Amino acid sequence: MAFFMMLRMHLLLRNNLLFSVICKTLKKSGITAKILNVFYIFVDILLLYPIKNHNKVKIENINERLCETLLITEFDSFEDVLNIYKKFKDNNVEKSVVITLDDLGQAEYTSGHSIHYNDLDDVEGYDLSTLEKSCFEDGGHCGCLTTPSEFFIRKGNFEKKIKENSFAKINDLGLSILDEDIEILKKINSKPDSFIDNEVILQIVPVSNPYETIMAFPNGYFEGDLNPFQNYNLAKYLYEKYDCILFGIGASLLGFLKNRELSTEECKQLNLDIINLYNSDKNEILLEQITNSEYFFLMYTESIEHYGE
Repeated sequence: MAFFMMLRMHLLLRNNLLFSVICKTLKKSGITAKILNVFYIFVDILLLYPIKNHNKVKIENINERLCETLLITEFDSFEDVLNIYKKFKDNNVEKSVVITLDDLGQAEYTSGHSIHYNDLDDVEGYDLSTLEKSCFEDGGHCGCLTTPSEFFIRKGNFEKKIKENSFAKINDLGLSILDEDIEILKKINSKPDSFIDNEVILQIVPVSNPYETIMAFPNGYFEGDLNPFQNYNLAKYLYEKYDCILFGIGASLLGFLKNRELSTEECKQLNLDIINLYNSDKNEILLEQITNSEYFFLMYTESIEHYGE
C-alpha cells in the first residue's frame, strides 16, 4: 500500500517526469505494448481511486492562553486525536501535554468557575515584573491569567491547596456513582468516539509530571464531583503506583494512558482501586479495558449527562 500511495503522489500527470522515466525504462526492457497499456490503466486507477486522506485533520493555534494551545478539529476518530497527542508528547519531552475529552463547552465553563472559586488566578504576593505587557491594563494586572509568562502564578496558587485535598486511601475521595453510570463508563471506554467532542483542545504545559497538567485546565466544580486538587492527587496516585499518565480532561472524564504494560496482578489491583474510588460493590468495573487497551477513562463526576450512541 505504501508503494501505491507513493505512485499516487508522484504520477499525477501523464507527462510527469517520473512517469516518463518509468515508461521509457519499460519500453527499453522490451515490454510489449499490451502490457504497457495495462500499466497505464493501473496508474489511472491509482489516480482515481479514493484513498482516505489522513491529513485532513485541522490543527490551529489559539492565542491568549496560559500555555501553548492548539485546537484540533475535523478528525475521524479518537485514535486520530490520541496519535496527535502522542506526537506532541514525544516532541515536548521537557513539558507535559494534555487534551480535552468530552463536552468541550461544558468543560471550559466549569474550568472557568473552578479557577475563580479557588482563586487560582490571584496575583497578590507575586512578583509581576517579568510578565508580558499585555497582562496589564490601566497600570494594573488585568485580573486573569492569559499568557505563558503568568503560569508560575497559577502553579503557585494550585500547589497551596494540594495537601489539604490529599487522601490516605482512594475511597476517602468520597465519590460514588450509580450502577447505570458505571455501565455508561464501560461503553465510553470500549467506544470513545461517540463521547469525545468534535473539537479538542491540546495544551503544552511547562511541567515535568503529567498529573500537573491539571493546573492548566483545572476541573471539578459541582458538589458531589472531585475538585481539581482531588483530581490532581488521584492522577498522581495512578502515575506513581501504576505509571499511568493523565492525558485528557473533560467535563466528566479523566483519560489515562498506560506508560508500560501492567502485570496481571497490577491490572487486578488497579481495577480494585477503581471499585474503591466509586465506593462500588461490584467485583469488576474496567478490568477488561485496563488489561487489553493502552488507555482508559474514569469519571470524576457523580453522573454523566449524556452518552451518544
